[in-house]
Amino acid sequence: MQKEEFEHLFNSYAKSVRAFIWRRSNGLDVGVSSVDDIEADVWTIAWARKESAPTDAELELAWLFQISRHVLANHIRKSVTRRKISNTFHPDEITALAADSLVLLNEEIKEVFEVLNASEREVMALSVWESMKPAQIALVLGLTPNAVSIRLNKARKKISDYLERNQ
Repeated sequence: MQKEEFEHLFNSYAKSVRAFIWRRSNGLDVGVSSVDDIEADVWTIAWARKESAPTDAELELAWLFQISRHVLANHIRKSVTRRKISNTFHPDEITALAADSLVLLNEEIKEVFEVLNASEREVMALSVWESMKPAQIALVLGLTPNAVSIRLNKARKKISDYLERNQ
């Protein structure tokens, strides 16, 4: 990948990567790790690994989300370690990387998401908010497209059942 191609990648997906990080930033310590820090780390790693970027344009964003998940996990781990060291760690705090740590401002969406298990929340978040197809989600999560499709179907069924019971 040449510099121009990487610039195109950045210009095409910077907003999506930032939104992805922001939605999953609940487990971070404010003032220590920020969305800007994480975003900068993601693009630095993407640049360093640009030769391993997928050649299929449909998988580029999934590749960037995969990098984002790893960077977020590292920042969250550092936050947890800092809390343990400073004796301010509370085990009941949400520090998960997956959709458990999504910043959900809408209470109705929060209630619906609580019906799902962590893996179902993650595939639904990638499908709905990131508009990803099963093959792309599979790349992000390190699963097969079939496993993603099964999780999506189960999640949709649970949501449908929940909505029918609560209307």
